Amino acid sequence: MRLFHTDTNNYTLYGALFGICFPIGAIALELFLRDLPFSLASIIFLHQEIILLWMIDSAPLWLGIFARFAGIKQDAVNDTVSQMQNIINERTRNLEAARNEALKNNLEKSRLSELSQITTRAKDAQHLARAALGFISDAIGSKTGIIYYADSKKLIFLNAYALIQTEKQKAEIQFGETLVGQCAAEKNSLVFNEMPENYLVIGSGMGESQCHSIALIPIIFEHELQGVLELGSFKKFSEDDITFLENACDIIGVSLNSAMARKKLSDLVTKLEQNAKNTFH
Repeated sequence: MRLFHTDTNNYTLYGALFGICFPIGAIALELFLRDLPFSLASIIFLHQEIILLWMIDSAPLWLGIFARFAGIKQDAVNDTVSQMQNIINERTRNLEAARNEALKNNLEKSRLSELSQITTRAKDAQHLARAALGFISDAIGSKTGIIYYADSKKLIFLNAYALIQTEKQKAEIQFGETLVGQCAAEKNSLVFNEMPENYLVIGSGMGESQCHSIALIPIIFEHELQGVLELGSFKKFSEDDITFLENACDIIGVSLNSAMARKKLSDLVTKLEQNAKNTFH
């Protein structure tokens, strides 16, 4: 039983209580041997007759003092053990945090690697956008999204995922126009919560739902804007989500640049073939 928070005080109390047993036992034994009644007068008489009882009476004091020294040492040991335990706990937390960070990094690398394979296999820009939106939405739990590609100073709608088209949405957006255009003009990620009604509306077999948060991420390749990724979600986007999206857009930027280059080359070849036909005719 601990009455005090420190062993110093507890040991002192226990030592004193144990020490009391000696004078009580000695007095009781003398009263029994001398056939004296248990009374204050008998106790005083014994102390007058037996000087040794005075020394025995001091047992609680001395035992309390000795026990106190032992308690001080025990408290020092407890403090050392507590400090070591705190150090162990802190290192355990650090190791656990490092392990969780490593697992998170490995998961992100795995996701980005898979996204890279998906975008590389896409046969054109529209298929690339559709596949990338589906993968990213599943990866971070967003519900809808759009990818625009940049052409001169405007953004052109490329593809969407689980989106209900509204009159407010445009096929082309000038840089600086609306939040999407602002993201393109600044080449910076934008994240918003509590969006206005019907800004992005999700469609499913169950009906329609409104997104509460949006994230706008520029798609950049070699410092040149390739497009903008716009995602909608019912939940807030975390810092980890935004970091993943920015890394994902770096991968999308590489594939989107290649896809658009292939399209331009294909359009150019088609145009040259058409001109050649017109020339011979």
